[in-house]
Amino acid sequence: MSRQQACGLIGLSRSSYYYQGDGSDDEALRKALKEKAVQKRRYGYRRLLVLLRREGWTDNHKRVFRVYQDEGLQVRRRKRKHAAKWRGEKLELPMGMNQRWSMDFVHDCLAGGRRIAVFYEKEVEQQSRLATSLLEPMLILIVGLVVGFIVAAMLLPIFELSTIIR
Repeated sequence: MSRQQACGLIGLSRSSYYYQGDGSDDEALRKALKEKAVQKRRYGYRRLLVLLRREGWTDNHKRVFRVYQDEGLQVRRRKRKHAAKWRGEKLELPMGMNQRWSMDFVHDCLAGGRRIAVFYEKEVEQQSRLATSLLEPMLILIVGLVVGFIVAAMLLPIFELSTIIR
């Protein structure tokens, strides 16, 4: 059986059968690509290809990508920045005035569109004092409402209903 018949039998073109690859050496490209990847750790193969072309390399993107993968190169992931965690002693509760303070910036916008920021600093009292200070305004409001209803109930019989509607 001839080579032509054998190639026809398996569906291979004769030019593919006679093809001899040039066996191009990728070592120079591998070395240059590694060197660039070390210098620019956040660059992928496309950006490295641009840098190589600036130096005169004429290899296409497919070859550069193949070498990039063969060398196990990849873009380095950035490490996530974690906020520092307090691992020391727990804070003591304040036993008197002026022992612990809290600060904050309060931002607001005026009617004319102008923005203002105020530095707000406040003494942090003990939990029991804080709880009573939050309850006092609520108690005053409730007492005011009750007194208002009592006064309104006392004055209502004095006025006729018709004068209230007008």
